Amino acid sequence: MNGSLVYLVTLLAGLGFQFLSRWSVTKNLWISLLILVLLPPSISFGLVCGIWVGCAFIPFSSSIKRPTNNFQVGWGEVIAYSLWIFAGFILTLVYLFKIKHGGNMETGQSEALAWVFLTMIELCICRIIACSVPSWSRSALGCRIGFINFLLMLYWLYPYGWFVIGLTFITFLVVFPLLLAWMDFPNNDSDVIVTGGR
Repeated sequence: MNGSLVYLVTLLAGLGFQFLSRWSVTKNLWISLLILVLLPPSISFGLVCGIWVGCAFIPFSSSIKRPTNNFQVGWGEVIAYSLWIFAGFILTLVYLFKIKHGGNMETGQSEALAWVFLTMIELCICRIIACSVPSWSRSALGCRIGFINFLLMLYWLYPYGWFVIGLTFITFLVVFPLLLAWMDFPNNDSDVIVTGGR
């Protein structure tokens, strides 16, 4: 079967799985890890991406409404959201390890595919987070998420020197607030939250 067709079929399968299961973010993180570990990269890529697209766009419950403007985001939520983002990075490392050691791709191809995988997962997680909080709180939340993820990634950044560390710090503090602001909730106030919970 053609590689592109495999990706499409598995993407739809992952989307269908989330449509039927309506699993939460935490459950999807665990099932994504199992899929990446147990299945070949050609199949796991589409399945995991499909699951996360479904988690970001398929409502978990019709009774969950848009958060009110006076909703306060506590540090418990900040840490949970930061760990979701960091978990997407860990999933990407697992996927990159599988395609480098179990596939027949060149290094450049495998790294490019890993970047696509990371982008898909993180965009979906950012949409889930953005739809879980009021729009006024997203910039501050994005800065806190960026700072916590910077601390979590220091282990991987330290060997590259202070320039890369500083550049990553600034990038995180800029990118995450912009992503959360860009992943805005639909204008219709009757719409439901698209997140699958925790």
